[in-house]
Amino acid sequence: MLVWRRLRRLGAMAQPEGGHLLPLTPRTLEQLQWLAAEVSELGGEASLWRAEPVSPERDEALKERFRQQLEAPYASVEASAQRILARLRPPPHSQEEILACEEDYQAASRRYLALRAVDYLGCPGGARARGALEACSAALRAAIEGQHAPKPPEEDAP
Repeated sequence: MLVWRRLRRLGAMAQPEGGHLLPLTPRTLEQLQWLAAEVSELGGEASLWRAEPVSPERDEALKERFRQQLEAPYASVEASAQRILARLRPPPHSQEEILACEEDYQAASRRYLALRAVDYLGCPGGARARGALEACSAALRAAIEGQHAPKPPEEDAP
């Protein structure tokens, strides 16, 4: 279970044959070497293999599978940001509403950063999620500034 969880955290793609695939980067290689060492220390066996696709078409198909496995999680982050934006329109907002939106924004940002850490091939959903989070951040700043803006003086009644 430990190995499976770590491989998932790294963004490894399970294969029907029983292995897992990861793009070769210095980070993934180091993480896999640490995991193999840990498995050995626990009395198990782990092997790391370098594989190459047999054709450019197969290579592109594997890359697309890596991108596709991140599309739904990125879409979830984007949807969270859109819900926060909807809650921030129209102003004014109480301090409690802004705080709740800020907490939700922080949670969505953490999910986005976790996805970026395993997005080895630039999933298009990442750019959409980032854009939604940036819009959310700007709306939160505007809501916070709006709370602290001086109120216009009331006109004297005749």
